[in-house]
Amino acid sequence: MSRVALSSASNAVMNFGKVFGKLADNIANASTDGFKANNSVFADTAGTGNKGKGDADLLTMGPIRPTGNKLDVAIRSFSGMIALGERPETAIGNEDILNFTRDGSFITKYDPDNPDVFSLVHHASGRSARGHALPLDNPTLANSIDIKIPNKIEGEERDRALLNLRINEHAVLVGRYEGETPKDPAVEVEIARLAVTRLQGHQVVDRPNQNAYQLRSNVFGNTDIIQSKNIATPEHIEGSNINLPDMFTALILAQKTFSTVTKVMATSDEMLDTISSLKR
Repeated sequence: MSRVALSSASNAVMNFGKVFGKLADNIANASTDGFKANNSVFADTAGTGNKGKGDADLLTMGPIRPTGNKLDVAIRSFSGMIALGERPETAIGNEDILNFTRDGSFITKYDPDNPDVFSLVHHASGRSARGHALPLDNPTLANSIDIKIPNKIEGEERDRALLNLRINEHAVLVGRYEGETPKDPAVEVEIARLAVTRLQGHQVVDRPNQNAYQLRSNVFGNTDIIQSKNIATPEHIEGSNINLPDMFTALILAQKTFSTVTKVMATSDEMLDTISSLKR
């Protein structure tokens, strides 16, 4: 019996290394935009001890806050995540390497290979935003492309330069360009719609960045593009869904359970020593 207890306690100690790692990761990223809690810590600290690397994260929405940045956007759908491609400077044309995030903070990046366009890039990870041209025509992840922004559009009398950009409530990137003549008003052009994909926690695997995910392979679930209008809140960012009181409660519970497990190991070890001495 003591050998079984010792073995179980040893496995539990090894598992608690993962638990403390997850808790530390959650607490450290409480202020990381779009970060999602690893929810398995609650099952682990309760004593099941079977969950490990790659468990489904808790993809609930975090609080949103205004930023005033026209390239920031918060996704309203609780299951929606923005598709990301590769980093523009390291892209090798592998369209299968997609990432997903709820951190809708984007910047533009100059494309040295094509001076006539900018790339729309996820601020935290540096990965290109994926999207579709408008009007939408059966959009899927497979036919999404890296969003490119022309720095000028052709006019009848002159090229019209890009003045500014914004992402609207439909998750559409809109460019504002000069008018046909200096006296003409500027015009807005819909450049692309962000590829907002429906995902659930069990469909994603380890984060290549703290707030970006990759898909698990061979996992059931829809990855369709959400085509609903009014899906975004412009000039806002979603924060993490970390509840610090819950995390510290889980940490205290983990510490108490760990202390109990180590006592079991010590007691089992003493029992084995006693049995061994009796046999001699």
